[in-house]
Amino acid sequence: MTNQADPHVTVTQAPSDTSQLVIVGLYPMFSTSTLFDCWIRPDALTQWWPQEATVDPKLNGAYSFSWPSQKQTLHGSFTEFDRPHKLAFTWQWVGSEADPTYTVALTFESYLVSADVHGAKLTLVHGPYTNSVADQTMRNEHHLAGWLHFLPLLENVGLA
Repeated sequence: MTNQADPHVTVTQAPSDTSQLVIVGLYPMFSTSTLFDCWIRPDALTQWWPQEATVDPKLNGAYSFSWPSQKQTLHGSFTEFDRPHKLAFTWQWVGSEADPTYTVALTFESYLVSADVHGAKLTLVHGPYTNSVADQTMRNEHHLAGWLHFLPLLENVGLA
């Protein structure tokens, strides 16, 4: 008899203080390598997050994610690159250079989905945030809402 696990993605906010945002996602259909690649391959990224992506996938490599229909571009560089375990990058919107630069740190771990099937667990930490009203609004109304919207979309990524 096989244990049938939920085949769908689950994404939840984990407990954290006001200086950071922690989100955990379970992706039963992906290995850690595949999930990691969804963050560094333009053909995968554009299936779930930006409309256009340019990526230099290496330590200190630059990235640029854009949404031309919204006239928005996010850019930064990879501050940690350990495939398929850890990935971290800086976060800055073009035209908002006076605003704080945030960091997004990702950890990829294998977890047991059923008796003989492993999936990928993603832990995302976004920050640091100050206690200012503006920063806490950014944390809760923009970053948290954005991640809770976009991270489940990873479920639909197909990689060749």
